[in-house]
Amino acid sequence: MIFTLNTLSKVFALSSFILSTLCLFAGSEKSILQSASVMTLDTSASEPTAAIKSVNDTSAADLGLKQFYSVHVLAYCEGNFDGDGEHGVTSCSKRTAPFAFNPANVFSAEFKAGFNVSDINWPDTITDDFHVMEVTTKAMSVLYIIGVAATGVTLLMEILLTQAGGRASMMAHLIFTVLSFVCLGVSSSVASVMAVQFVDLINRHGKNYGIAAVRGSKFLGMTWSAVGLLFLTVVISVITLPSTSSVASSEKEIDNV
Repeated sequence: MIFTLNTLSKVFALSSFILSTLCLFAGSEKSILQSASVMTLDTSASEPTAAIKSVNDTSAADLGLKQFYSVHVLAYCEGNFDGDGEHGVTSCSKRTAPFAFNPANVFSAEFKAGFNVSDINWPDTITDDFHVMEVTTKAMSVLYIIGVAATGVTLLMEILLTQAGGRASMMAHLIFTVLSFVCLGVSSSVASVMAVQFVDLINRHGKNYGIAAVRGSKFLGMTWSAVGLLFLTVVISVITLPSTSSVASSEKEIDNV
């Protein structure tokens, strides 16, 4: 029975590590899991201000604005929609930690010479929304890194340390499992707030300006699956800890005899 539970624990820990790692590095390159973003900012319907239009018949894209910006844990990606409405990623930012997406700064850096974010119908309320979430978002990225690292240590301990048995190694394994569960659980909760409530807030503030946001359902599914698997690993660790200690004590008594 213990052998079966230990085997399941290894499978759960491995699966959780893979899922959480994919979530962490999604969007760090154009070819890496672009569909697994925390949220996507759709600016395809954004228009220049009336003053800019009166001078020159131009669009927001002509000023340098991309049609979408996908926000990930450590980076963001940008691009335009193709003819089928699919995301055509043109570039991604470098991975940074802690990371928080600041649309006003990003737009200002991309606009063509002589233009800035004030030349499009961009509501200040959305800039304020991202500013309010900045510290929380940065904390999420750091916690996610800690959680993935702790999950990796948990997996190594599953493979190596628990083979020797003993209460000390099992307790250390349990501590790292709980740490990874807590860190990934908290960061996933923050990501859920961003993907649901924050997205709804942006949609309310941007509906009259051609600005919309889309939640990252795939990311949420992956990150909460990783958290769920870690929870099962914690449960198995708690269940098997007394049994492992009993086995170790019995072996010690036999050695003494």
